[in-house]
Amino acid sequence: MPAQPTKETLVNATLATTISPTGLTADQNDYDPTGFGTADEVRLSTDASRTITGFAAPTGTEQTRKTVINVGSNDLVLAHEDVLSLAANRLVTADAANLTLTAGQAANIAYDTTTTRWRVLSSPGGGGGSAQTEWTVFTPVLRATTTDPTPGLLEAYWRREGDSMRIRYWFEYTASNQAGSGTYHIDLPVGYSLDASKLVDPSETAPVLGYGFIWDSSNPTDPPTPLWPAYAESIPGIYFLVFGQPAGLSNSGPITPTTGDWIQFEILVPIEGWAAGGGESGGGGVTESTISPTALSADADDYAPTDWQTATIVRLSTDGSDYDITGFAAPTGDVIRKTLINVGGTGTITLKNEDTNSTAANRTITSPGSGFAMLPNDAVELLYDEVSTRWRTV
Repeated sequence: MPAQPTKETLVNATLATTISPTGLTADQNDYDPTGFGTADEVRLSTDASRTITGFAAPTGTEQTRKTVINVGSNDLVLAHEDVLSLAANRLVTADAANLTLTAGQAANIAYDTTTTRWRVLSSPGGGGGSAQTEWTVFTPVLRATTTDPTPGLLEAYWRREGDSMRIRYWFEYTASNQAGSGTYHIDLPVGYSLDASKLVDPSETAPVLGYGFIWDSSNPTDPPTPLWPAYAESIPGIYFLVFGQPAGLSNSGPITPTTGDWIQFEILVPIEGWAAGGGESGGGGVTESTISPTALSADADDYAPTDWQTATIVRLSTDGSDYDITGFAAPTGDVIRKTLINVGGTGTITLKNEDTNSTAANRTITSPGSGFAMLPNDAVELLYDEVSTRWRTV
């Protein structure tokens, strides 16, 4: 059993993964704000509609996948193959057109080391299907023991990191919504349970899993202020994540947000049935590996090209015609998340939904349910759902 991270490790990891650069007041070329290389979440705002033509390419051990979130009230445009940025810093979108993120929308990008471009993996707001991303959105449930919070805008995301799940909740504090009082209870995503056997800390009544923060709206570039340690408790057979003060433990301070501030909770919690080393690039020891299988010349069932099991990025193509993939070989190791890219100049690759031509455990559940069509330059991420034993696009 791997050792659980210390409180200091959790705090440092949290602060290292999210940045909120100064609001943009001009278009940006080769954009490289402070902390961008190690960030996996970039929260941006603008004073008007602004365009980013490229992001600094990753070097060494820097993060190769990022979530870009427009937290402002104006449009943020990600430009496709714009020559104003260096070639290695440019973005490639699925439809070869600029992508506009309106207020509150997000896009996920991954660096393709073969073409040396950032590829947009998901587009906001529909438009022919969406991709399973680095972070998975889920329906948040946030309560408190005394008075429930009533956030005007609530966001929740999770992703796998080895044998654990990292969860982030955000909500905005306004004059019309209060933060609530008492101990906060945050449900895990449906279908997952906390592995209590790995929550061992002899020095405390309950193990520390993460922290809560306030992001100061008047000073968006300042580091967040940690407010609450996060603990695990069992409540009538259901596991919750708890922010507050379990018996015998000290709390680091009351909640003191002001209008416009964002309150964030972040937790890293071990999950039943997950083995160490699984699932997430950058966590648990999984390294990036790219393969470029032979171009498809027919429909494929139970697709398993050479090195499929260890690949995290799969560059697909066809002989110029359109073909279907009815399923992919189920994972036998730690890699349960893969980025698929249609790098062919012509030919659509359609991921079929629950197609019986593939073995049940190899099938794909797509969104939309009619199948997911990958046009040339399109990209999508697959996640293997170990509960339903299916690959999912979300």
